[in-house]
Amino acid sequence: MYDFQTKGYSSWGAQMGRSRGSRLPDDTTSKLIVRRVRLDSGGYDEGGAYWGIGAKLWMVECVEGEHEGLLDYVRACDKSAAKAMFPAARWGR
Repeated sequence: MYDFQTKGYSSWGAQMGRSRGSRLPDDTTSKLIVRRVRLDSGGYDEGGAYWGIGAKLWMVECVEGEHEGLLDYVRACDKSAAKAMFPAARWGR
């Protein structure tokens, strides 16, 4: 189960996005993976967190290296554009 699949709401309503903790640095050389976060027509992810309507949403997760375990969410038109936001990274599947 990915972060965006976990519960993103409470009795007070939906979260605005997801808490990211620490963001991945743009210049990281760690190994990253990128996954599409599908949003429904109202702008909510699978777990019920609200993201709004706009460009496609991607979850970028560090799987190996200095920032292992950190994730970030980025908006980009496609997977290649999401990867381009971390130009020094190594990419996994």
